[in-house]
Amino acid sequence: GFYAVHLSDVYDDDEGGGRYRVAHKLGFGGFSTVRLARDALASCWVALKIVAARESPTYNYGGDARAAAAIADSRLFATVEREFWFDGPNGRHLCLVSPVLGPDLARLSNGIYARITPQFSREVTLLSARALAHMHANGCHGGKSSCLS
Repeated sequence: GFYAVHLSDVYDDDEGGGRYRVAHKLGFGGFSTVRLARDALASCWVALKIVAARESPTYNYGGDARAAAAIADSRLFATVEREFWFDGPNGRHLCLVSPVLGPDLARLSNGIYARITPQFSREVTLLSARALAHMHANGCHGGKSSCLS
């Protein structure tokens, strides 16, 4: 059910020319692959998460959080900026467009070559606490909170 993506492939030509040109593979999982792409319209780099066709119709990416102004307007949260669908040989695929964030923690903590320093840990902890405080201040108090729906 995965879509075969190649370097230089172009996606989302709704505007008449192809907006996202794939440059590199960033990662993959059980339900999707993530690609680095150049957004020709905004002249910036983005991450394209292409969900497997069998998972696309029911894939929950937390789209409700995108609609919450308190979350979307804060720099403490990375949200899906856009979504679009396209057809492939395995079916219809959901594609989520997000900002490029950097390597995951597993890559940063690679055994003896770990780049997670005490300073980095403090910064991540502080940002997490600020994000939770921001959500709490805007009425978010739990997993099924009314601020996210």
